[in-house]
Amino acid sequence: MKEVARIFEEEKAHKFLMSLDPMKYNTVRFAILNTGPLPSLNKAYAAIVREEKQQQFTQSVEPKHAMDGAAFKASVMNRQMVN
Repeated sequence: MKEVARIFEEEKAHKFLMSLDPMKYNTVRFAILNTGPLPSLNKAYAAIVREEKQQQFTQSVEPKHAMDGAAFKASVMNRQMVN
């Protein structure tokens, strides 16, 4: 009976992982699927949530750096035009 429950749990985790958007979650999905025994659905979900938070953090930091670079370039171009 426990074996059937374990197989059922693995199947749910596998279906969940395969239903994720490959553009956003392919790396973490690949990492989860290539671990030893497939983790429970709860552990797979927790890993996806961590990845999503990391992506949100990265997206919030990257635009600032892009704007810093644009401001620096504009500043350099203005100096060149003045000289």
